[in-house]
Amino acid sequence: MKRLCGTSLLRDNRVVRDNAVSLVWRRIGRAGFVGAVLVAFSSASSSEETAGVLAPHEAFYSCMSSRKEEGVAACRQALLLPLGPERRSVAQGVLALHLANLARWNEAADAYQKLVQLRPEDAEAHLRLADTILFGLGRPWDALLPLRKSLILRPDSVSAFGSLGFALARIGRHEEAVEAFREAQRLDSDFWKNRPGARAAYESAQRGDPWPPPERPFN
Repeated sequence: MKRLCGTSLLRDNRVVRDNAVSLVWRRIGRAGFVGAVLVAFSSASSSEETAGVLAPHEAFYSCMSSRKEEGVAACRQALLLPLGPERRSVAQGVLALHLANLARWNEAADAYQKLVQLRPEDAEAHLRLADTILFGLGRPWDALLPLRKSLILRPDSVSAFGSLGFALARIGRHEEAVEAFREAQRLDSDFWKNRPGARAAYESAQRGDPWPPPERPFN
């Protein structure tokens, strides 16, 4: 019951999602990360090619193409090899996604923290870290810093404002939660569409009530 309740909150953060895993996993489709993947595939290091060193390339490809436990092992192996900076950051992000896909939230959070270190100016990396901490681990206080950082880097992020609204509602900072949800709505007039949990959290914050209600655990 607890997991189902948490899932209903997760799917409201951006679009309807089936479970906590897809909240993190589907974000691989965002422009920034896909761009990094394309760059990593298309700009193979000339030194690698000239030297005939294929192991890092093959390990990187295995990391990208494998799934579940196999993907975790492949990405960890790739990260031990001399990858270029772009490929290393992509492999680190894919490792985090694999771990989230397996609901290994502590490891996923650690992996996203390393991704943030590799890509400190990437708003999406900070947001994925925040969402993993907030929705995967259920630690709203710890999600605030990466959420704020994400919004500094990308102040028009609807998803970041939505997550911030949830985090603030969860810790009882109701007025700020209302402001965050309203900003998400201002940026996207369809924000409430298919987001009943977000609307419920917003209305609860407006009333000054605890969120989630006692009968509906957060995670």
